[in-house]
Amino acid sequence: MSILNRPSDGLFNMAIVLHRAILHEGAMPREKLLALVAPPAVNESQQMARSTLNTWVELGLFAVSDDDVVQLAPDLSWPRRKEDAEAALSSIIRRLVLAPQNNERFWEADDNHSADFSRAVSWMLAQDVSATRFTSHGSTQWVAIEQLRNQDLAVFTNDTRWVGFKSWVHYLGFGLNADVFLIDPTIAVREQLASVFGASNELPVIEFLARLAQELPVVDGGQYRREVESQLKPTHWKQPAPSEVSTSLSRALLRLHFGNSIRLDDRSDAPARVSLLGQFCRVVRTVTHVMKKGVES
Repeated sequence: MSILNRPSDGLFNMAIVLHRAILHEGAMPREKLLALVAPPAVNESQQMARSTLNTWVELGLFAVSDDDVVQLAPDLSWPRRKEDAEAALSSIIRRLVLAPQNNERFWEADDNHSADFSRAVSWMLAQDVSATRFTSHGSTQWVAIEQLRNQDLAVFTNDTRWVGFKSWVHYLGFGLNADVFLIDPTIAVREQLASVFGASNELPVIEFLARLAQELPVVDGGQYRREVESQLKPTHWKQPAPSEVSTSLSRALLRLHFGNSIRLDDRSDAPARVSLLGQFCRVVRTVTHVMKKGVES
């Protein structure tokens, strides 16, 4: 299984429906759940519902007992209020998609769990957001093939997975699915701020970025991002300098700053600073510290 292969492994919106059914109706036998979300009268084969359920049992969203009763995986610390559990679903799915156990076969084309998504979004976030115009699988794959050192490694193997990627990347907060795909991890970064800051009100920017890379291993410095970048040709892809933040993460941090989710500060006496990059990879801001919303420098 691989989550971008929609015909075989299901749809993100069906995963949402399955989650909502169990959340509101409680654990239930598999066949009852499938009949509820894909009634045989209108969906005789129930193939997509079955495929989606099987995929997300394997990825860890649902658990199935010996007597074939399906429930929400109990080890995921679901919020108690149903409204909160619904709102938290995209964050929980993002955590599962990026989890190490679901990315062990990182460069495999098939049976890679969610690694097809992780490597695709890592590659996408490594691009210059102001210089890319991805409108189709063809235009996207051409750039990827040109950049990859090893042509046996694929980012998007076919149009089906490109369409699946656009759906998942939008839902998980790494971009916007429009006529021209917009690379923007703002939502994903914003939803990790509480875990990144922990009990701290402010962090040196280097520590902030390191913690963020632990939470989202597809952004600058993250494990999956480093793996993808190691396979890119320097003649066809320009790596940011060690003191620079990629244009995709720079976009997210600037949007969060101007949207008052965080405060970016530049202190003259700080030992280290990073540069945020904008259009044409020009430096638009330097940062030494990142603070929680409402914290003054």
